[in-house]
Amino acid sequence: FPPEKGLGGLKSGLPFNAQIALVCSTVWHLAVNDPYIFGGIVRGMLHSFGGDWLVEPIHIKCVIVVFFLFMNVLQSFAYYSNVNPFWPIWEVCYYCTGLNKPEGSTARSVPKPIVGLYDLTVRKQKEMIFNVAKALFVFSMLSLYIATNLPSDSIPPGKIVKEGEYIGHCTLLPTFRSCQPTVAVIEKGRIAVYRGKGPNDKRKKLLWASAGEEVLKEARSEEGWMGTLTEEGVLILKDGLSSKNVAWKSKLSPKARKTRKFLVKAVVDDEGLKVYRSEIVAWS
Repeated sequence: FPPEKGLGGLKSGLPFNAQIALVCSTVWHLAVNDPYIFGGIVRGMLHSFGGDWLVEPIHIKCVIVVFFLFMNVLQSFAYYSNVNPFWPIWEVCYYCTGLNKPEGSTARSVPKPIVGLYDLTVRKQKEMIFNVAKALFVFSMLSLYIATNLPSDSIPPGKIVKEGEYIGHCTLLPTFRSCQPTVAVIEKGRIAVYRGKGPNDKRKKLLWASAGEEVLKEARSEEGWMGTLTEEGVLILKDGLSSKNVAWKSKLSPKARKTRKFLVKAVVDDEGLKVYRSEIVAWS
């Protein structure tokens, strides 16, 4: 003191070492020692970033120490020597107080641009790479959505298909493909195969059903009607998973009985619903 002598070094701005010490000590005090509003705000922000782990005092201290070391190493490189992560704080302070920034100082210090970074050719190449990456990302997300929402065209042994659920074949854009949309649906008291994009398709046509419409009835169990495929290759329909009574089941062909229980699956295709066992049609 007086300030114009003792604090003359601050004319060109507060040194970064003083900035980081001021900010981190303030965060530490508020997070650990302040039980009131501002301390609660800081602890809430830390909790949103790191959960319960980051609220512990020992962990806050470790993060601050690591941050000190990281900034020290980062600023040791000439390219990053002026990086200042606290510039938003100082911008707010200047704006709220109306003070002028020290001469020759900027609140936001960023690395100098690399030579050629803003070269037109380089920029166009980067824009092209970015646009291709965006297109690939959108395509992959669309493919993932389609793959997860399209019905499967087969049932492996043990899989349960509940009432209202179905397996489908050629249900996506059938007009652009050399196939016919076909679905097999578990209905009330029967398994039905339709020519159409789904059970709600108004133009669907019934190809086959395990029972007529006159026997359709509500399930007695809370689980509802369920269809499944056994390890032997028999497609069955039951009223509830735990029910011992089978409402309907398929029959194995004599040729399939002589084969091993291998590659067993129920598949729906252009011709309808089939059960395979060792690549042989066991039932259709």
